[in-house]
Amino acid sequence: MTFSQRFEEIRTGFERPFWVANISELFERLSYYAVFAVLARYLHEGLHFDVERASSLTGMFGGWVWFLAVGISFSPSLIS
Repeated sequence: MTFSQRFEEIRTGFERPFWVANISELFERLSYYAVFAVLARYLHEGLHFDVERASSLTGMFGGWVWFLAVGISFSPSLIS
């Protein structure tokens, strides 16, 4: 089986919603990691924080993002 045949088999083997969901997930991850890179750089170069403090604040930001997403999904009473 050639590469083009295999590629066509993969492409047509899944429905359109599968591709839409996966591509949007890729863009979501790209934006998520880009925020970390931009935030760390802004804290270090823009606000002149030292590397340790900028890294620590960026890590805390990541922790809060994770905590809010997971905490809210496990505790529906927080939403209402």
